[in-house]
Amino acid sequence: LLGAGDSAKFLVNADTLFSKMQQPMPPMIAKGSEISFTVKVISVLTSEEFQKEQSQSADKQKTTDAKVISDFLAKNNLTGKGTKTESGLVYISEKAGSGPSPSAGDNVKVNYVGKFLDGKEFDSSKGTPLDLQVGAGMVIPGWEEGIMLMKKGEKGLLIIPSGLAYGPETYGPIPGNSVLQFELELVDFSKGPAPAAPHPAR
Repeated sequence: LLGAGDSAKFLVNADTLFSKMQQPMPPMIAKGSEISFTVKVISVLTSEEFQKEQSQSADKQKTTDAKVISDFLAKNNLTGKGTKTESGLVYISEKAGSGPSPSAGDNVKVNYVGKFLDGKEFDSSKGTPLDLQVGAGMVIPGWEEGIMLMKKGEKGLLIIPSGLAYGPETYGPIPGNSVLQFELELVDFSKGPAPAAPHPAR
């Protein structure tokens, strides 16, 4: 009902809102209370205009991230080391592993330490390997791609552009458009279930 430049306040029943979101009610919100949202419409775009704007913004950020990563590599004497993929991910192996690499659907165990490029740590597995299925969207795309470059027992450094990490949105302690580094160790992996056989023609 709103157009560009319009403002409005919406009142929503908290019980209904969180029920529809399929999330538990936060402890600071009383059951049966109303939540107000104040909204201002900045612009209205068609689907095509929105997609074009998003694409242009992503392309611009990808260029910015590439410069940030290049500067980081130069500053840390890492230029020319490791592998840079077409997506912009940089992977530097620090301890060789053995055997094949995981592929999509495999179950992996990884130790990790996540840091900003200034070296400040924001997360780690704290010595207890994280279990996950690679290629299933359980982790950020940079992890998915990076893990499938590693072998069992391998340790390495992933430098992940923001588009393969958390994108333009703030995520916990991570500001939007952040390039991140992860120290990863592929502790072990096992093959996932084989894809189901196609049904015979009837």
